[in-house]
Amino acid sequence: MEDLELQEVIKSKLREILQYEGTIDEKANLVDIGFNSMIAIRFVVELETLFGITIEDEELLLDNFSSLERVYELVKQKMAVSS
Repeated sequence: MEDLELQEVIKSKLREILQYEGTIDEKANLVDIGFNSMIAIRFVVELETLFGITIEDEELLLDNFSSLERVYELVKQKMAVSS
């Protein structure tokens, strides 16, 4: 999957989960648009299912989910390891 496609899929899934219709800047703090621990759990499960990856407990850090940019990097890294 190409980077841009990966980014769009992740962004679309986050918008769906948050029920957010606005634009999400890749560097924006996700907490500012409603991201919280309950949303994070659902988002992680969705990412694992969509991309066939496993996000380990020790990777469930706010820093890894602070922005879309950070989420992209984590997913990309996990996909590279699982391929």
